[in-house]
Amino acid sequence: MTGRDLSEILSPPEKRSLADEVTSSIREAILGGRLAPGERLREESLAKTLNVSRGPVRTAILQLQREGLVSVRRN
Repeated sequence: MTGRDLSEILSPPEKRSLADEVTSSIREAILGGRLAPGERLREESLAKTLNVSRGPVRTAILQLQREGLVSVRRN
């Protein structure tokens, strides 16, 4: 290194919760067209696929509902 102060160039990565990461992952799949409009998203399947518990998935789905990207229907 040249002795430059890297803090002027780089900043630490943003600290995000697991629910935020799950939300981003699902949002990107929806906006990227990898999840079709109207496709049923099951909490249990999403959790298993993303290798997380159902809690962060539940939080993500509620956030995406607030954003208008998913609608929630109870069984």
